[in-house]
Amino acid sequence: MPRLFVGVPAPGSLDLSGVRGSLEDEGGVKLVDPANYHVTLAFLGDTPEGRVDAALQAIREVVEGTGAHEGRARGLGAFPSEENASVVWTGIEETELDPLANGIRERLRSRSIDVDDRNDFHPHLTLGRLRDKRDMTHLLEPHASTDFGGFPVEQVHLYESTLTPEGPEYEIRGTAELG
Repeated sequence: MPRLFVGVPAPGSLDLSGVRGSLEDEGGVKLVDPANYHVTLAFLGDTPEGRVDAALQAIREVVEGTGAHEGRARGLGAFPSEENASVVWTGIEETELDPLANGIRERLRSRSIDVDDRNDFHPHLTLGRLRDKRDMTHLLEPHASTDFGGFPVEQVHLYESTLTPEGPEYEIRGTAELG
């Protein structure tokens, strides 16, 4: 069964090189390839192959009524907390992603497609994953309100994620264009 999620691609044109350098200097951080930057709207997990087309149709139905717009990457944070970080991210200032994510999740559930709702929607781009949890406040606080630039929100992809020792590999299974 393919492991699926719904996301908005965020091209590597954001000004994150300084932060990436600081994360590399920290050591023990697996950085995300900028070509893989995305904002996850819904995580479906392992999904039967026969449900992929239905998932894509549900996504397209929601997206077709949404106009293209811009997202902005601003500030740094960490999951589960800055003091006990395992994931470092930049937040996305973009209010239209909230209703888009909620609409997609609701439509998928209405089609009996499971959506993992363990975590509330928090729009972000993952920059790196730490091998061992640790306090990252010293790196994150100075960038709490740093503007890393904007990116176009023009497409929503249904991604298949394959986990490998080198990190996840993503394949686009389908795309919905924002109007």
